[in-house]
Amino acid sequence: IDMSKLVIREVIGLGAIGKVHRGTYNNEEVAIKLLDCSKPGLAGDGISDWRRVCLMRELRIWRKLDHPNIVKLIGASPGVADKNAFSNVCCLVSEYMSTGSLREYLMSQHKRLSYKLVIQLGIDIARGLEYLHSRKIIHRDVKTKNILLDSALRAKIGDFDSARILMEADQAMSGEIGTFGYMAPEVMDGRAYDCKSDVFSFGICLLEIYSCDMAYGLVCLSLADITKGLVYRNLRPKIPRSCPGELAYVMKRCWKKNPDKRPRMSEVVRMLEAI
Repeated sequence: IDMSKLVIREVIGLGAIGKVHRGTYNNEEVAIKLLDCSKPGLAGDGISDWRRVCLMRELRIWRKLDHPNIVKLIGASPGVADKNAFSNVCCLVSEYMSTGSLREYLMSQHKRLSYKLVIQLGIDIARGLEYLHSRKIIHRDVKTKNILLDSALRAKIGDFDSARILMEADQAMSGEIGTFGYMAPEVMDGRAYDCKSDVFSFGICLLEIYSCDMAYGLVCLSLADITKGLVYRNLRPKIPRSCPGELAYVMKRCWKKNPDKRPRMSEVVRMLEAI
């Protein structure tokens, strides 16, 4: 990108590897993820090196993606203009999603969303995940905080710093990654996992979209509590009685303990489109 056309404004979010700012690029509103390694004591300290590697890994995956339900990456640079001077900062520039995260939107509602909007948001996210999985990409941190909304309330998947590519169709990964409360049982238990772990996380998101609340509410559950419930007792979040059976059915299928019994995202899309 042409750094002279980039203007950085206020912070709108914080991530694991840097801050996200609102700004403009070529006079259009954008979101800018910044990683500053120029501050004293940061450059070459190991932590900053790790953050830079994470940002570049995210770039390698994100730059290849092009789908209506994936936040569009506009460009990237190893340096960013600051008062006409270049500092040692990596940045990723993406389209600006004016409504913010789905999580923020749901928490701001005083009543549940219309059923039509619930299904539409579910379809948007499912289509985005279907696209990722078709390209052998596992997001690994599907949650309402990582789903962004535009002004028309269309949902797009963002934040690819945890995403990984499966080199082979039947290859599986291992290692704990993601956010507690959204993790599939096999991930929490340290077993091998694949794209079906995203399917489980999607099911949690679908419940949150319907209920306009976190899947586990405001109950303070420890990692041990969640692991024991999900992995060893096969417990799942409570679905409200008011939830239509057709939607509850989709959630329950996504939450199957055995990953092989969960639907592929292409099937989830078809089920939601049929509602």
